[in-house]
This record gives sequence, structure tokens and C-alpha cells, in this order.
Amino acid sequence: MNILVIVLFVFGVFEIISNSFHLTKGDIKAIGTSAKKQHRELLSTLEEKHFFYKALIMLFSGLMFFASALIFFVSVRAGIFCLFFSSYFFSLYGLAQLICYYKNIRVWFSFIVYSLPIIACYLIIR
Repeated sequence: MNILVIVLFVFGVFEIISNSFHLTKGDIKAIGTSAKKQHRELLSTLEEKHFFYKALIMLFSGLMFFASALIFFVSVRAGIFCLFFSSYFFSLYGLAQLICYYKNIRVWFSFIVYSLPIIACYLIIR
């Protein structure tokens, strides 16, 4: 379980740094253009606002994983609950993205990746 927590902590830090970088670009169009380079699972023909919202959601996910990992090291029981909740939210986001952009095959693979934390939590907890 500690390895999963460390991986999710590092993932959270990466998401916070990378998406904060995008969000410092100014307006929605500039942020979307910057985020488009990282989030290539979405079609590049989409408007910049799609990438702006994705950057916000991924920043929030990174904050949740980061906080959950810190909580885990303070209180294992509370940390497991927080990690499970964060992983569940992340998986739900992947499902929502899949429903919205189902015609793009890369989104299907993204859903699989977004589901890995919740699957790992389930396998470790049970």
C-alpha cells in the first residue's frame, strides 16, 4: 500500500505542477492552447475551452491525490478513505470524458489509465 501511496503522491505533485503551469498562461484561450500540448488524448480540433476545463479538473485531481497521500502518512485509516475517494473521482472523470468523446480511441485508453488507481485501491483493500 505504501508504494501505491507514494506513486499517487508523485502523480499528484506532477499534476499540480504541470496544470498550474498551464493555468498561469492568462486567458482561457491561452490556457487551452498550452494544455492542448499535454492532453493529447482529446482531439486537437476541439476548442481551447475543453482543454482549459481539463486542466482545471486535472489540477483538482492532483490536489486530491497529494492531500490524500499526506493524510495517509498521518492516519492510515483516514488516508485509505481519502485515496479511495480520490481514485473514485478520477475514474468518474475518465468515464465522463469517455462518454463525451467516445469516438476518439485515445479516450478509451485514457479511461483505462484513469481507472487504474481505483482498481489498485480495491485490490489492496480487499
